[in-house]
Amino acid sequence: MKSKRIGILFIFKSRWLGGLYYLINVIKACNYLPSDEQPEIVVFYNQRTQKYLKEIDYSKVKFVEVDLDFDYKRYFKSFFLRRNFYFTNDFTHHNLDVLFPFNDFIGKTCSENIDLVSWIPDFQHKFYPQYFNKLNLFLRELKFKSIVKNSNGLILSSQSAVDHFKQFYPMKAAFAPKIVRFTSIFDVEALPSKEYVTQKYNTTREYFIVSNQFYVHKNHLIVLKALKELKNRGIFANILMTGRPNKSDDVSLINEIEDYIKANDLSDQVQLVGLLPREDQLALMKYAICVIQPSKFEGWSTVIEDAKTLKRRVIASNLDVHIEQLGDQGYFFDPENAVELASSMDILINGPERFVNWGELPERTERFARSFLQGLYSKI
Repeated sequence: MKSKRIGILFIFKSRWLGGLYYLINVIKACNYLPSDEQPEIVVFYNQRTQKYLKEIDYSKVKFVEVDLDFDYKRYFKSFFLRRNFYFTNDFTHHNLDVLFPFNDFIGKTCSENIDLVSWIPDFQHKFYPQYFNKLNLFLRELKFKSIVKNSNGLILSSQSAVDHFKQFYPMKAAFAPKIVRFTSIFDVEALPSKEYVTQKYNTTREYFIVSNQFYVHKNHLIVLKALKELKNRGIFANILMTGRPNKSDDVSLINEIEDYIKANDLSDQVQLVGLLPREDQLALMKYAICVIQPSKFEGWSTVIEDAKTLKRRVIASNLDVHIEQLGDQGYFFDPENAVELASSMDILINGPERFVNWGELPERTERFARSFLQGLYSKI
């Protein structure tokens, strides 16, 4: 495949860590290609995302700071005047072939020579509109329609997402999204030791781990209900939850979780450890009994990909995308059924081998890199 020059927009309108780590993995995956196939990459970042640049390890990369951030004034100005008021000539001076992901900045860029490729991780707002306020619903729908109208290409993370796209956005049948199933890339051997994280986080007993931000759809409460079910059976399991609320209105969810823990006398079995350094989070996942992904809705789950790179077992809600991601190696449960989850946890406490060979990381990552580049270079 001919090498091209790719611009990466290392910027999202929200503080969305999942999106930033997706882009970090995209860039790092290119290391696994032969040298003559590795693209040149220009990473455009702003002050908010600068601190994450140190995690991008790739030799053919250039970093360019831009004064670019989301604001409603420019957003609606771009929409009503049908012109992009975010982008300046900064983006035309780097001989780019492709700009990715063109998601949050509505309207065409100032250059017709740059292909705009977008990425939609999921269509959650179509299935759970109650998790969005009216303004966010309106803006999300506006953004997706802009993506379909103004992009030269679209990358989706699963066949499930493709099916949803065709269901909800049939207005452009010729718009053929490309599936790119990403892989989490990190050095497992370089993670902190079990002794280090055991002492730092006081994890002296074996535990299950949930590593999601505290949004309602992430479904933390079902895990606590499963813990209570196990306790009723005389089985005292332990849960460790990482992450913290992203917005002030998520505080009510944390309060609900803490109230449930207290009301059901689970305090000795649950640890809420907050937002951790990435390497600590991964180490805690590595030494867990297994990873639980209880979400009611997901794109291609970063948590599951982290677990696969760590060769850990996963218990996941029975979403189509989770089944697509885990195949016959996963344990699945109805996200509304705590008894089903408890039964899977019971099996894994003293049951089968906790390590799973999901395939060697170099081969998985090279496939990911090739599919990503094919998705970028293939025009609609």
